[in-house]
Amino acid sequence: MKRLYILGLILLIIFCLVSCSEPRLVDGEGESNIQSSNIQKLRGDYFDFGIENRLDYVPMFEEGKAPSNSAEYLFYAFAINLDNWGDDKGTMTRDYVEQVINSHFEVKNIIHSSLRKGWDYDGEKYIAVPQGIKEKPIYVLQKLTTYVQDDRTVYDIILDECSFGGVIPSEEDMVKIHESIVAGDFSALEVLRTERFKYYLDENGKVVFLSHTKV
Repeated sequence: MKRLYILGLILLIIFCLVSCSEPRLVDGEGESNIQSSNIQKLRGDYFDFGIENRLDYVPMFEEGKAPSNSAEYLFYAFAINLDNWGDDKGTMTRDYVEQVINSHFEVKNIIHSSLRKGWDYDGEKYIAVPQGIKEKPIYVLQKLTTYVQDDRTVYDIILDECSFGGVIPSEEDMVKIHESIVAGDFSALEVLRTERFKYYLDENGKVVFLSHTKV
C-alpha cells in the first residue's frame, strides 16, 4: 500500500511538471479545445506577432485606461515601421504618430509632447534623440483565451518575453529560435517577464490593444 502511494505521488509530480512546462491554450470557456497540431502553429504565429506588433514597446495600461500622452507611444510608433523610414529615419510627423495611436489603441484625446532623452517635439514633428533601439523581441505563448465583447472577438493572451542566453541573437539565430519554440524547446531561452495582452482586430485586420499588464 505504501509503495502504491509513493508511486502515485511520483506520477502526480511528473504530471504537474509536464503540465506547467507546456503552453496552455484555452477557449473562452476555459477548457482546452485546440488540437496539439495547432499548438505548434500558434507558438510560431505569436512569435511573429510579437515582432510585427512590437509588443516590447506597447505601453503598460489597464483595460479602458490607455495613456493619452503621445510620449507613451513614440518608440512603438517608430519600431513598428522600422524598415520603412528610409532617409527620414529618426523623424516622425505629428500626423503619423496620431494615426498610429488611433489605429492601435482606444484613445480619444491625444496630448502631444516630447519624451525626455527619447524624442524632441517642435509642434509638427518628433525628432529622435540619438540612441539605440531594442532588438526584435522574443515572445513565447503560454495561454490564449478568446471571448466575444461588443460584437467583436477579443484575444486574451499571456506570453513570456525571453532573452537568448543574455546575448543579442542574429537573424539566423531568430530563425532557429522560431523553429525551437514551435517544436516546444525553450532550453536556450531565459524568461525576463510574463505579460498579458488583450486585443481585437478591426475591420482591416489591424491589432487594437485593449490592455497590457504584467502577470
